[in-house]
Amino acid sequence: MRREDLEERLDTEVTVTLFDGSEYTGVLRQCGTDYVRDNDNLFLVGRKYYFVEMDYGISCIFRCSHVKRCKYAGGNVKKLKQLTNVIECV
Repeated sequence: MRREDLEERLDTEVTVTLFDGSEYTGVLRQCGTDYVRDNDNLFLVGRKYYFVEMDYGISCIFRCSHVKRCKYAGGNVKKLKQLTNVIECV
């Protein structure tokens, strides 16, 4: 999968299918961001690695070339945060 296509789905709930057929459903995150700064296993600076944050943990770490398919699974976290901010302002 192209990096641009995968990165536009960051911070959203997706179902990722990897090249070996394993599927993970959860929020797509990128390693090396401030979100994972406190976790040394996920804070890989300068590398384009991704993982899926699930209710019970995280998936394996993978690159965009490992992704066979990535589709939206549910709610958009960014839109949900924006709606929450609008509701708080009212």
